[in-house]
Amino acid sequence: MTHLLDTSAVLAYSFEEDGADQVQALLADTKNPPSICCVTELEFWARLKSLGAEARFRIDWPELSNLLTTCTLDSQIVGRAVEIHRACSDWLPTVDSLIAATASFHNMVLVHRDPHFESIPRKLLRQVSLCPPTAS
Repeated sequence: MTHLLDTSAVLAYSFEEDGADQVQALLADTKNPPSICCVTELEFWARLKSLGAEARFRIDWPELSNLLTTCTLDSQIVGRAVEIHRACSDWLPTVDSLIAATASFHNMVLVHRDPHFESIPRKLLRQVSLCPPTAS
């Protein structure tokens, strides 16, 4: 396991948005498939529901979950989430701190599309942003 997909990366793949091709490349590596944190299932469903696309969950999730390895949470990962939250210079949703902590604890690269992850110090989390570069 070398990469952990944040829910935003899973959504990018599911909706064929920017970054979907990078997620597809990771999923194509059948010998070393990417992982997700167990809370991603809930966050994915909630996002689909907020978009009025809850019915897609029953179709998309079984397909996606078969391609991914799921990491569970334990007290060590929750402790790492607290550490990440304390070190973060910007607002970070609790669910995202748990996802980041899962990647950090397992020494995986977090793949995401959420700018708020950028405020996590690099010494705590290796990451790849799927966000398109902003024009300067």
